[in-house]
Amino acid sequence: MADLKDVLERAERAVVSIPLPLDGFRELERYRTRRRRATRVLVFAIALLVAGGSVATLAILRSLDRTTGGIRPASSPSPHASHSPTGELPTGVVSQRRIDGRPAQRVGPFWFGFTDDPGCVRVTPLPIGPSWTLADRGHDCVPPEPPTATLRIGFATGQIHRDARAGSPTTFTAIYGVAPAGAATVTVRWPDGGTASVRATGGRFFLVWSGSVRPVSVTARSAGGRSLGTVRPA
Repeated sequence: MADLKDVLERAERAVVSIPLPLDGFRELERYRTRRRRATRVLVFAIALLVAGGSVATLAILRSLDRTTGGIRPASSPSPHASHSPTGELPTGVVSQRRIDGRPAQRVGPFWFGFTDDPGCVRVTPLPIGPSWTLADRGHDCVPPEPPTATLRIGFATGQIHRDARAGSPTTFTAIYGVAPAGAATVTVRWPDGGTASVRATGGRFFLVWSGSVRPVSVTARSAGGRSLGTVRPA
């Protein structure tokens, strides 16, 4: 670095030896400033050549990085979608299977179906699948007899928790009842305008979903789609 020091000293002496211009002291200061800047640029260029191209390039890149700062990538949405506290409402034709000859529907890991209560139609979790604990928050008993030509419905609500596993319980709502004669399907309409339909088997039907939202209307329909009666839950 001795050569670089000599260059700087010669440049400084050259600036100092400049005669005073006739225009005055202020003009002299501006003139000296311009000369000093030009000299420093020249000295910096010489230093880069002496130190080597690769080292100088690395120094410049580091300087630019400190000046501009790192560029942060735009934040991406979380892969975990948020869930509505009311759960996901079923739409379209809801698939139900038969277990022990009776219709059953799955919600999460749990299966639901009709109970064997005499003189009362209602829906509860079935004793199959994982071990669970039920917190019954209330259920309606819909009398199956005598047969009528009107649609009769009831609701069950509660929470079901999978045993031996940490996590929040699943809140569920079930609608069930007795369909009028000739009914092939029962359609429920949700507050958002969506609909879900299930088969009426043996004059009975049910639908279970996760959450506490209730439909705004329930309609029994014939195989040809004709309405056989509508109930609007209170």
